[in-house]
Amino acid sequence: MDDIIISSLPPHLAVYVVLSGRSGALKTESTKPLLKFLCDESKTQQAPLSERTTREGIQWEAIDWMDNAECLDLIEKKLGMLALINEESRFPKGTDYTLLEKLHSRHATNPYYVKPRVTDHQFGIKHYAGEVLYDVRGILEKNRDTFRDDILFILKDSRLDFIYDLFERVGSRNGDETLKMGTARRKPTVSSQFRDSLHSLMATLSASNPFFVRCIKPNMDKKANQFDPDVVLNQLRYSGMLETVKIRRAGFPVRRTFKDFYS
Repeated sequence: MDDIIISSLPPHLAVYVVLSGRSGALKTESTKPLLKFLCDESKTQQAPLSERTTREGIQWEAIDWMDNAECLDLIEKKLGMLALINEESRFPKGTDYTLLEKLHSRHATNPYYVKPRVTDHQFGIKHYAGEVLYDVRGILEKNRDTFRDDILFILKDSRLDFIYDLFERVGSRNGDETLKMGTARRKPTVSSQFRDSLHSLMATLSASNPFFVRCIKPNMDKKANQFDPDVVLNQLRYSGMLETVKIRRAGFPVRRTFKDFYS
């Protein structure tokens, strides 16, 4: 997900580009796709409008929709999967396999967690889009994202505006205090930075009037004038479009402000 920068600005239009983890086939993945799926699950949580409808005094029948709150809790709540990954990343003797043992021990009974029977280096999650298996090999190293401070300082001192701006953002995201030589503070991990960034995005969306534009691939071969119904249907299903259409049809699809309606 692109970095999210929130500042005090006058009324404006902002575009957030979020690359979806749902591209069709579900296969064995690692850390980065897990974070993308977390983003997708959080976006799906934005779909229901029942609270707004009730607040405006509109009489309507409740619409059943797929609630993914428990899956989100499995991933990001206290003692959830991200917490265990971050904890193991900070242990000098922590390995990918000690992490896997902790994940199995802690979440084996969770209905959204999958413990494969025939492999010793995978775990799975039953996402909104379906079941996905993740490979733990290399997951701690990717999450630690070690970057030598002396190299970062050199890049931040670059006289090239592009290089300076690029790595100034890296520094501010890690926190200036964590970049000082000799500091005892821990640098945030990749997953913790992503989680904080995602929470900021969701807070911004909640306080805004968002319009979601979903881009659908007609095929996986990147060819013109070629339409693959199965690929398109999978994307519509995994992106929550079918659920959204169901909710809009059962509710009030046209929503105009009182001012616009009166005029």
